[in-house]
Amino acid sequence: MERMTAEELQKETERFLNAFCNEENEKKFIELMSISHRTLQQRYTRFILKWIAKQANSQYYDGRNERSVMLCRKIMKAIDNEIFLPLI
Repeated sequence: MERMTAEELQKETERFLNAFCNEENEKKFIELMSISHRTLQQRYTRFILKWIAKQANSQYYDGRNERSVMLCRKIMKAIDNEIFLPLI
């Protein structure tokens, strides 16, 4: 299997979120991630935290993503902007 570029992964993620993201698929994905290799779990969490930090710093948002931005800001404040997760 060839590795995806960041652009390809972003497009595939869009497709997943747009067409397949529902309670059942989200639950299945989360379950599968929870049994993946521990290092991959750490990388995934780091990846998600970086996304949260990016959203928290967003200056441009509207009603479609305002709640996400506000929640991300609360999360970053609650964790004191700490997103470092070592890879062991």
